[in-house]
Amino acid sequence: MTWLCKEFTDAGGILINDCSVMRIDTNPDIIIDLESAGNSLTIRGKKLIVSAQWEKLKLLLLHQKIFRRLLHKLDSVRPMLFPFCLHLGVHTGGLPESLSSYAVVIRDETKPATDQNLVFILSSRPRNTEHAPEGRQAITVMVFLKDSPLMLTDLELKGIAKSIIDSLEGFLPFLRESIDFVNIEKSIELSRLLQEIVCQKYRPRKGTVIGINTLSPKTPLYNVLLTGGILRAGLGFEGEIHAGLDAAFLTGMEIQSHAR
Repeated sequence: MTWLCKEFTDAGGILINDCSVMRIDTNPDIIIDLESAGNSLTIRGKKLIVSAQWEKLKLLLLHQKIFRRLLHKLDSVRPMLFPFCLHLGVHTGGLPESLSSYAVVIRDETKPATDQNLVFILSSRPRNTEHAPEGRQAITVMVFLKDSPLMLTDLELKGIAKSIIDSLEGFLPFLRESIDFVNIEKSIELSRLLQEIVCQKYRPRKGTVIGINTLSPKTPLYNVLLTGGILRAGLGFEGEIHAGLDAAFLTGMEIQSHAR
C-alpha cells in the first residue's frame, strides 16, 4: 500500500484521508463536496471512478433516474455474508496451551455454516508483546452475518458481540472470566470500516454456469465509471484487481482519444 500510494502521488495524484463525501454532481463535470475534520472541501474533475461497493453509492449517485437499470444489475449480485469481528484482550491463563493461533468453532453441527454458526478465532502467541502485554493475549473472534454491520444498529451489534462470547463457553470455559480488555464500540467501528474494502464472496446471478458474474465498469454517464470486485463476482481478490484495471484502461483510452 505504501508503494502504491507513493506511485499515485508521484504521478500527481492527491490522497485525502478521513473524509466524508457529502454531495456528488456529475453534470457536466464532476464536482464532489467533502467534509474532513469539520472543514469543507470541493474537488472537481473530468472523470469519476467510484467503487460499486461504496455504501453511499445509491444515496449520492445511483438515486438518479438515469442509473435505474444499472442499479437493478448491481442489486442482482449480492454479497453472501458480512464479517463482524470482536477484539478482546485476555489473561494467558484463561486459554488452553494447545489452542492454535487459528481455530474454528462450529456452534451447531446440524445447521448450515452461515449466519454466526462458524466462529473464527485468531489469537496472538503467549509472550508476544507486540500484540499484547506480558501475561496477556490478543484475540479476534469473527462471525459472518446475513446483513452488513453498516445496516445494523449499535444495539443489534452489541447483542451479536454478547452472543459470540456466549457461544464460546463450551469451547473456552474460562474465557469470560479471563477477559482483561474489551471495547465493543471500537469493534463495531472497525467492522463497519472493513465492509467497503473486504473481498466479498457473492451470489452469482441466475443463469451463470461457472459462478462468475461480469458487469461492465461503464455507466449511463460517460464521465462516471465503476470499479470493485462485485463487477467480477466469483474471481475474489483477482476480480478486484481486474475491475480496477478495466476502469483505469477505459479512462486512459478516452483521455487519449480526446487528446488527439
